Amino acid sequence: MTEEYDELVREDLPEKERKALGLPVGTTWGRAMALARAREALTRGGTLAAKEIADRIEGKPTQRVEIHSPEDRGWQVQISFEAPAKTRMLEEKIENKVIEAAVVESVTQQLEDEESSKTGE
Repeated sequence: MTEEYDELVREDLPEKERKALGLPVGTTWGRAMALARAREALTRGGTLAAKEIADRIEGKPTQRVEIHSPEDRGWQVQISFEAPAKTRMLEEKIENKVIEAAVVESVTQQLEDEESSKTGE
């Protein structure tokens, strides 16, 4: 689903919606969404929108967490990171191109082998 959202926000906003919002030609879904959120942040009750925008720009504020171990045994912490959707999509496209190239190379070699066996070389 993340990949679908990522693609959608990069697409141009349909003309009907773009005109209704008074936005220029070439406005993307992402730009329209950002403008809508920014406009909401300017309203009297726009605190959550303003916070979301600040978090996106500056990152969420760090949060202090204290962990106490019963009987002072200690803790083992494991942290793992997942590549962003855009990176995963690019890696998948590269992998597909590598596979395509390997198939083309294999088929080309087979055709060359067949041709050379026909000519007796």
